[in-house]
Amino acid sequence: MKKYLKLFFITFYCFLLVSLSACSLFSINKTLEISVLNVYDTKQIGEYHKTDYNFVVVELKITNIGNQEEYVYKSELYYYSNNKQYKYNFASYYLEDSYFSGTIGAGLSVTIKLVYETPAEHQSTDYIQYDNFPYKDEQYYMT
Repeated sequence: MKKYLKLFFITFYCFLLVSLSACSLFSINKTLEISVLNVYDTKQIGEYHKTDYNFVVVELKITNIGNQEEYVYKSELYYYSNNKQYKYNFASYYLEDSYFSGTIGAGLSVTIKLVYETPAEHQSTDYIQYDNFPYKDEQYYMT
């Protein structure tokens, strides 16, 4: 019995060592830097896109600081105001600098504008959050 118990503890100890080594080798690197360059409110985007509420236009700079191409999903860049989440509005496509394929090469930056329809004008406490791991816990506040 002692022999099996000793073998069990040795096996368990080796398992722990291998697991901890593997955990330290596996790390998630954040390879994107996101910053808010500009923000403004408007009632109209282009000629046909009007709202009775408010459009918040947010200009973002996204930089790939990694060493390989990264893809950014616009649909996961949410706007938060008063604990409410807003998805970007299709009126974004009618702004200059709104086209973005989603791909950012290593060491490159893109500037994009996104439109969010909200009930009120933006506040300094409002923020953008990229709802994609490992960025889910970061907020990018309005300037």
